[in-house]
Amino acid sequence: MNALALPRLGLGCALLGRIDAVPDDAAAVATMVAAARAGIAYFDTAPLYGATLSEQRLGAALRAMPSRPRVSTKVGYVVSGPPGRRIPEAERVRDYSAAFAERSIAASLDRLGLERIDIAFVHDPEGRVDEAAAGTVPALLRLREAGKIGAIGAGVNTPATAAALLAIAPLDAVLVAGRYTLLDHSAAPFFAECAARGVAVIAAGVFGSGILATGAERPGTYAYAQPTAAVIARVRAIEAVCRAHDVPLRAAALRFVAANPHVTCVLLGAGSQAELADSQAMLAHPIPARLWAALRSAGLLAPDLPTPDA
Repeated sequence: MNALALPRLGLGCALLGRIDAVPDDAAAVATMVAAARAGIAYFDTAPLYGATLSEQRLGAALRAMPSRPRVSTKVGYVVSGPPGRRIPEAERVRDYSAAFAERSIAASLDRLGLERIDIAFVHDPEGRVDEAAAGTVPALLRLREAGKIGAIGAGVNTPATAAALLAIAPLDAVLVAGRYTLLDHSAAPFFAECAARGVAVIAAGVFGSGILATGAERPGTYAYAQPTAAVIARVRAIEAVCRAHDVPLRAAALRFVAANPHVTCVLLGAGSQAELADSQAMLAHPIPARLWAALRSAGLLAPDLPTPDA
């Protein structure tokens, strides 16, 4: 069984759907188009992202792109309210029924201006895996048979949730955010299992939702929350090793994830063309093998984890 073919790099469009992050539609669309022109050929979105605005903006960008990229979206959240807002956790409502899945995909196709979505992910089915397997997945299988979607996956923040769904549903891909980074290696065994089963792996949230991009002195969020003192201390230790080898933390964070042979695609996140260009530059930044050896020696990287020098 062969894993779903995907480009090595993709662009996550969550931030580009939020008015608080990118208030201007034209700027968001321009960033997406710039990504396509720079060779990125896979874009991920969801109705939850910006309460459908991410899908709307990506739909506008697709019409301006030089060629049709791969596109994925997600099913599981009931979205209401004005487009562009970040829906707080307390207000999020999930629905994994077959009827909702069919309505959700139809609405996504309309917003994206597409006749077919390349991958439809079951979005965050944590605690409701059986419900998703009984409702959402059969509906997506029917939609795949009808030619409305190309592949079926799970989009999660916890590998255990994806593993539970994979055990009972025929998934083609998994998208795991924030669980394979320089700070959190917990998804590594699951990624290896996916590779053995021919399931494509998309690694997202490679900066841990922010702190591995901003650094310890001005820490952004970690796992979408304020980082603990222990996390900040670990980032500071990783930064010290990077600094000793003249390597930006961002470059090490990106290259570490990209080096895993079980990762099919690394999903970049960007809120502007400048951030996109920076990520691409960091991926190309030379990193000496001794940096990874130093991280291992300091106990900051497990010895069995793949790195670019392996």
